[in-house]
Formats: sequence, C-alpha cells, structure tokens
Amino acid sequence: MLESDRKQAEVIFNEISRLMDDRHYKTLRLLSAHKQNDSTKIQRCKDSLILNLEEWNANRHRTYSLIEGYFGPGFTTFYKKNIQSPFAETGNKIIYEKSLSEGDKKQLSAKLDTLETNISTFNRMMIRAIRQNKIGRFY
Repeated sequence: MLESDRKQAEVIFNEISRLMDDRHYKTLRLLSAHKQNDSTKIQRCKDSLILNLEEWNANRHRTYSLIEGYFGPGFTTFYKKNIQSPFAETGNKIIYEKSLSEGDKKQLSAKLDTLETNISTFNRMMIRAIRQNKIGRFY
C-alpha cells in the first residue's frame, strides 16, 4: 500500500508542480510584454495565459482533492492561501486591466516573486512528505 501511495503522490507532485510553473512562467511573460508596451506580444501572451487558466480552472477542485487526499489538509490550506489566491489576484489584474501603470507593474512583479518563493516552498513540502512517507493514508 505505501509504495502505491508513494508512486501516486509522485505523479501528483509532478502534475501540480508543472501546472504551477507553467502558470507562473506565462504570467511573467505577460508582465514582461506589458513592461515592453508591445501590444502584439501582450495579446499573444494573454491568449497563452488564458489557455493555461482554462486547464488550471477546469482541474481546480480535483487538484484540491488530490493534494488533501495524498498530502493532508495543511497542504491544501497552504496551496489555496499562498498559491491559488495570489495567482487569482495577479491573473485578474494582468488579464483584465486595460492598461497597467508603472506602480501596477512593480506590484505585480513583487507578487510574482513571492509566488515563485511559495511555489518552491510548496514543492519542497511535497517532496519532503514523499521522502518521509507522510503521504496517502500515512500523512
């Protein structure tokens, strides 16, 4: 049982980590396009991020359930507060605002830096749980 849970936890880690990194990268690209004031690039990056958000949002509740089921409720709480919520705030601002002021760009950049740290922390938390066999029925 433990080995089966461990393998599934590794699959879940890989999936969630990939999704977080992809969303972070695409948001950074869109912010960079805004900083360059390149309307063509802004639209291209915005379209790319919106596609990513469709996958992210279509699997949101599944992701919560997998995190909680394999890593525990504390992981879900961390994810929702420190990753999901800041992503939603930055996404809403960067996608739906018609134009971003220099202050907006600095604020978004700072939020994305914090998100990068939170993603790294969350990845390490999941890896540690897998290594210590604190996953699945054993967390």
